[in-house]
Amino acid sequence: MTVLAFEETVRAVVEHLSGRTVPGWTSLMVVVCLSNAALMIAVGLLGEYVAKIFEEGKDRPLYVVADTWNLDEPTALVDMQISASMQAQETLLCRSLASQAKLQRPTMTRLGNPPRPGDGETLSRSR
Repeated sequence: MTVLAFEETVRAVVEHLSGRTVPGWTSLMVVVCLSNAALMIAVGLLGEYVAKIFEEGKDRPLYVVADTWNLDEPTALVDMQISASMQAQETLLCRSLASQAKLQRPTMTRLGNPPRPGDGETLSRSR
């Protein structure tokens, strides 16, 4: 799209130089085409940025090892390190959630029918 905008700008200038345009048309076309080209470039850059954020947000590994040869002993060590790291992250998450739960006070609401006199509760009106 941007290439087409630049092409249309060149065509408008050529038409102006040949004298086949109305006064003011060429400047209008050049400004519109160049501003649209700049907008298309900006939208493309923004799209690339959002795509990279989306890929990072999925939190997938950069690569996956499908098959290994002659790596029996080191693989077990790596697996132990990964599981220890995951346990540490899980512990931090649990502590974080527990601290958030302490900060929020639960609100008690009564569901169901309102209390009736004689159910063991006393009703009083304040005026």
